[in-house]
This record gives sequence, C-alpha cells and structure tokens, in this order.
Amino acid sequence: MTVVFDIFDESQRPKAPRFAVTPAQRMRGRRMAQIHELHLRQIAQVEALIVAIDKGSSPEEGAADAMKTLALSRNYQLFGRLCGQQCRHLNFHHISEDEAIFPALRRGKPGLDAVLDRLAQEHAAIHGWIERMLEMVAAYNEHPEPALYEQLRNTFQTLAGLVRLHFGYEQSELEEALGFFDAPI
Repeated sequence: MTVVFDIFDESQRPKAPRFAVTPAQRMRGRRMAQIHELHLRQIAQVEALIVAIDKGSSPEEGAADAMKTLALSRNYQLFGRLCGQQCRHLNFHHISEDEAIFPALRRGKPGLDAVLDRLAQEHAAIHGWIERMLEMVAAYNEHPEPALYEQLRNTFQTLAGLVRLHFGYEQSELEEALGFFDAPI
C-alpha cells in the first residue's frame, strides 16, 4: 500500500498520547533534539553559503561542494544505492530510529504507533529529497550553469524545510515517550 501525504500539512500528522514524566525522563527524551541540532547546524552553514552566493560574495561551486559534504547528503549514500564509507551519521540516526528507538516505543498505544508510522513515512520522503538533491549536485558539477544552481538551491531549501518540520514534529511528539519508556538514544 502506498501512502501519499503532504509533509507540510500539519493536519495529517497524528498526535502522540501524553505521558506523565519526571524531570529526568524529560531530559532523556530531549536527547533526540540534541542529535537533530547537529544536522540543523550543517544546514544553516549551507544556507549561509547560499546567501553569500546570492549576494555575489562566493562562487556558486562552493554551494554544490558544501551540499555534497553535508552529513545529511553524505550519509544518505549508505542508506540506499549510493555508497560511501565516510557517510554514517544520518544513516545511523535513521537506522537507530527505525530499528531501535521506534520499536522500543511500540507499546500498543494506537496514537503513539500512528506517530511512529508517520515518522517512518517522513523518513522515506526526506530520503527521496536527499537523493534528488545529490542528483542535482552531480548535474551542477558537470555543468555549473546559473539555471542549474537555481534548481539546486531551490531543492536544498525544500529539503532543509522538510528536515526542520520533521525534526520539530518528531521531537514534540516523542519527547515524553522517549523518556517514559527509556528508549535508547
């Protein structure tokens, strides 16, 4: 069964049940946000480079190189058909969520299970955008033309927006459950 959804449509996102957590449990639940922050810092670095390029103070080639070295991009290479030994961080992050963290949270709570299902769908959608961005980086490296840069920039901006929305949703819906069930992070 194929599920089609608009990742930007908040109304389609299920809500997790709330759990009565201690301050220590809440702190454990916030570990995911700390991991996400590492990825968001790299995204911000590329965005700053894009702003510099758009102002004319940095060559366009720098954006393609920065996007290729972004852990978000590098790590996707291990996830699918692309290979790269040096690309483990995001791949590990999603594998640990999908294979260790999410199963540890599946406790037969329908609302929580629906959130976990939705997050897995979002992972797949985001990885599709990462793959698309990597293809555009390759095309731009072959033919560094302004029109291709524009497409690459727009693709990256879409991906960055999706990642921010996904991380925010994941953190807000799972923070209490992560701490309550002492899920591995």
